[in-house]
Amino acid sequence: MLFLIPIAAFVGWRVHANRKKSTVTPERKAIFSAAMKVLKDPTKLEKLADVFDKENLPDYAIQLRTRAGLPNRTEEQKQSYATRLKTAINSKDVKLVLSTADFFHKVGASSTESYLRNYASGLKAAADIVPVIISPNTESPPAGVTTK
Repeated sequence: MLFLIPIAAFVGWRVHANRKKSTVTPERKAIFSAAMKVLKDPTKLEKLADVFDKENLPDYAIQLRTRAGLPNRTEEQKQSYATRLKTAINSKDVKLVLSTADFFHKVGASSTESYLRNYASGLKAAADIVPVIISPNTESPPAGVTTK
């Protein structure tokens, strides 16, 4: 009878290891993205997180639950978030803006994260623009200008 214990353990381990993991279909991804951008009701977000948990997508469920907790922030947290956002928006440092976007992703504020990532890409594009320096031509004035 004792020889059944290792066999049962092995079978249990194999069943667990071969358990089919859910994949993120385009439909699930669209539902998740829409919920993160549009839904603000914590109870609906929690219900959707439960569905993603049942579908064996725990990372998405965690993000939805984090988003559901945003309305429950304290005034100090709201002030802290606002200060971080203002600092990032007033900065020209791409790394600072991206790290702030990562922070807002972790706390579930996906719209703010998206805004900051767009801002950072704009900063990168602006840094790549080569400045044009026009030196004044002292020998001949511009057309239509007469000198005395």
